Amino acid sequence: MNNIRKQTSPECMRIFPENNVIVFNIKGGFKLLKKLVWVVPFVGLYVVYEGIVVLLTQGRGESIYELGMLIPATTPSLMTHGSIFVLAGIALICAPFILRKLGSI
Repeated sequence: MNNIRKQTSPECMRIFPENNVIVFNIKGGFKLLKKLVWVVPFVGLYVVYEGIVVLLTQGRGESIYELGMLIPATTPSLMTHGSIFVLAGIALICAPFILRKLGSI
C-alpha cells in the first residue's frame, strides 16, 4: 500500500511520506521574498557610500580595491566607477518602492 498522499493545487503541494510532513507552499515563499526585498535599500546605501568614497579618492598610486573590484587610481576611472556605484546604489534604493507601486511586490 502506498503511504504517500498528494494534494496538488496552484498554491500548495503537500507530501506525507511515513508520518514525516514535508510542505512546500509557493505563497509562503513569496511572502518571505517580500520581506527580504526590503534589505535591498540597505545594500543600495552601502553601494552609494562606496561610490562616494571612490569619487572622493585622489588619483594617486597603482589602484584601489572597492566593492570587490580593483579600480585603477586614475582620475577618469575613479570618476567613472564612482558615478556608476552611486547610480547603481540609487537604483537599488528605489527598486522596492517602484516594484511595490507597480504591484509586483
